[in-house]
Amino acid sequence: MCWRIRATSDYAAVTWRLEQRAKAAYEQQRQQIEQTLSPLVATASDLQAELDALVPPQIWYQSLDYRTTDSWSCERRMVCKLTYDRKGARRPPCCHLFL
Repeated sequence: MCWRIRATSDYAAVTWRLEQRAKAAYEQQRQQIEQTLSPLVATASDLQAELDALVPPQIWYQSLDYRTTDSWSCERRMVCKLTYDRKGARRPPCCHLFL
């Protein structure tokens, strides 16, 4: 059980940092497209609809290494996936892969 506690706390820290980076990249891309489209679109609601259609979601991966205290002889790597779009951060139901 010790490895689960450590992996969970490391995972939470990694996914929080990953979410912040994905959000910043998504917002920056959205602002650039908004600056380009704002003179061309008549209303704010039309602009938001166009932005939702044009700005692709950000998909980010991050890995972390961990090992158990007594049952494994070597470190394992866990890979996390996060998708960020207009609805916010989304993680797949099983968002880790052990290598």
